[in-house]
Amino acid sequence: MIKWTSEKVEKMLLKLNKGYILIDIIREKKGTFILVSCSKDDHSPQKISTRTFLKRINGNEELCDQCAGRIHHNFDIVMPKEKLFHFYVEKDMSSTQIALMLGDGVTRQHINHLLRKYNIPRKQQHLNRPKPLQQRISREQLIQSYIMDKKSQIEIAKDFNVKPASIKHLMQTYHIPSRTRSEASALRSLKYSKVNTNFFETLSLEFFYVLSVFLSDGWRTGNRVGIQMTDRDVIDYIAKIIGYTGKISIRKPRSGGVVNGKKVQGRKKSYVIQFQNHKVAKILNEWGLIERKSKKLILPKIPRKFLGAFLRGLIDGDGSIIIQQQRNSKGIFKTKQFRLVFYSASREFRDSLTHFVNY
Repeated sequence: MIKWTSEKVEKMLLKLNKGYILIDIIREKKGTFILVSCSKDDHSPQKISTRTFLKRINGNEELCDQCAGRIHHNFDIVMPKEKLFHFYVEKDMSSTQIALMLGDGVTRQHINHLLRKYNIPRKQQHLNRPKPLQQRISREQLIQSYIMDKKSQIEIAKDFNVKPASIKHLMQTYHIPSRTRSEASALRSLKYSKVNTNFFETLSLEFFYVLSVFLSDGWRTGNRVGIQMTDRDVIDYIAKIIGYTGKISIRKPRSGGVVNGKKVQGRKKSYVIQFQNHKVAKILNEWGLIERKSKKLILPKIPRKFLGAFLRGLIDGDGSIIIQQQRNSKGIFKTKQFRLVFYSASREFRDSLTHFVNY
């Protein structure tokens, strides 16, 4: 984008070498204009848009219309309102016919501009005539593609080799309501899902195992769901049973310490699964996977027959098994004790789990 300054314009005029002098650079809402004067005193200053100015400079053309002999149609004089009304309404001539009558350089767009300026209403047959795009794409075709086939405006535009803006305009013409941003996001997440949605819709041992792993090491933000663990075998197993087709990301290990004056916690090498799916996010939310769940996590009501699978997932996520050995009087390890430990930042989840397991 060119930054128009006095120095830049004067250099261009000097390069053109036709005696033009810069008067002013006018900056308006609709654009920037260059006001120049030529060497002839009887010629008025010329106000030129930057686009036209650049085009004439590059083409080594005269900037002054009078010097170049350019003729501009003064349509207000050539075709006053009464005359246009006579031809367009009384004689029932079209815009194209009136433009041809006026001769070269006049188009139907010029006549249509005058009709709008003079507030002369357009003919009904013109307003009701089918546009080229409407002839190519009917309302029934658009409803079939957009509503029945659930295609996006971009996909429909590719099917008919037109621009998405044309499809949007056509939908407004046919009074077909567009999807909201949330509806479009939900549909897109289902169409390009990286997981098997049916797995999460069926209650099974595998589902409650995956649910408990997500409640312990997973997260959810809107329609986006993810899980991060240090155990690669668990991640691979979960990816397999939920039908995950995306990439398993790897987060490199990091040693703790102080970086730039801030204390940084160390972390082990971990593996991440993440995907976006409207239905899956809604199902997991109903089972307790809320946003920012760490301290607000609540134990969902798990059917008794699925309790074992649910606990197995908690152990793989935030649980551990501790084996303790005690020495006898002779210093020999004789007694072994096994302890099952769960870690949670939510006190309510901890208490509910303790009560549920005991009873």
